[in-house]
Amino acid sequence: MPVEFVYSDQIEAQYDLSGETAQQLTQVLALNNPNPDHKDIDYFYVLMQQLIQAILVYYGENTNVIYTHEFPVTEQLKWKEIITTKLLSRHYARVSKSSPTEEENVRAYVPLARMQQIPDPEYPGHTINVYEQGYENIIEFTCWALTNEEANKRALWFENIMTDFAVFFGANGIGKIFYLGRSEDTQKSTQPGDLVHFGCPLNYRVFTSKVYKERLKILKEVILSIRSGVDTASSS
Repeated sequence: MPVEFVYSDQIEAQYDLSGETAQQLTQVLALNNPNPDHKDIDYFYVLMQQLIQAILVYYGENTNVIYTHEFPVTEQLKWKEIITTKLLSRHYARVSKSSPTEEENVRAYVPLARMQQIPDPEYPGHTINVYEQGYENIIEFTCWALTNEEANKRALWFENIMTDFAVFFGANGIGKIFYLGRSEDTQKSTQPGDLVHFGCPLNYRVFTSKVYKERLKILKEVILSIRSGVDTASSS
């Protein structure tokens, strides 16, 4: 169902982010990760920015909305709609609870898993252990506008794109994304007497992963260096 936006200048725009439209917008984005091993939270932020920017450009709105990590304080930007992102928590991914009665804190963490062992191209005769660790990230996105009505409409718009473009994140190596719901509406101004922005926070659980490469050659040299230092200190 389209979400209707009515701005202060009474210009109306119809947004339909489902079906064929979603496929067309996904094709606009370059699904090219220069580092395929890198699928962690900072890369998710890059994908999020690319997606929002592409949708805004597609609908001719790119000058009206700012996506950022920091709430802008400049005179020019504070008149625009703003979407901010904030990491609320981050920890190792955990397996599902074995029964509905178990508490959250007894869930077992998914261990660091060794994916493979490969030859070290820089040190012939040595190997590299490649590991992957999953993470759970709780992220808060807040849609800000100069009225609560506009902020709420942008929040509904944001809910739509996170649902319709879940396949985009998956295609780029990001794990599952779960919508945890809306938090209480808030207000913000940069200084007393300044413009008040109304905010609608939306919370998501985002699963990402990080690849670790353990170079056994370097590991051995570092340990030998530590032992050498300890032996030198003991004998002096």
